[in-house]
Amino acid sequence: MDHRGRGGGAAVLDVRWPPGSTGPGEPSGAPGQWPEDPYGRGRRDAASGLYEWYDYPEEVRQEQDADRVSWADILSRWALVEADLHDVYGVDVEDRALLRTRSWRWLDVRISGLLAADTRLHRAFAPVPETPGQ
Repeated sequence: MDHRGRGGGAAVLDVRWPPGSTGPGEPSGAPGQWPEDPYGRGRRDAASGLYEWYDYPEEVRQEQDADRVSWADILSRWALVEADLHDVYGVDVEDRALLRTRSWRWLDVRISGLLAADTRLHRAFAPVPETPGQ
């Protein structure tokens, strides 16, 4: 199989982006178009799609605050964190040599991942879904 391009040089792997986008990080949809943000105010930056500032209604802010889990809440359930870190990532929190070589960001990313996956920690904070008729 010939892996060289038409010019005779080595071929470069083709990088794929989301369908309809024109580059990495751009949402899919119409090329070059960013979705409208109902809370964006001021001028929108053409490169990033971000507005100068955002004005969220109080009910949206309260909804976002209700979805947040504080570090105090997480640390109060440390046994769940410890068990999930071991099950999901194979991390033994008693391995001091490992933890000394890792950054706070490294641990933060993994604990955030536990909140986003079906784990003991996630279930401790996830609201119980309401079942119609019960």
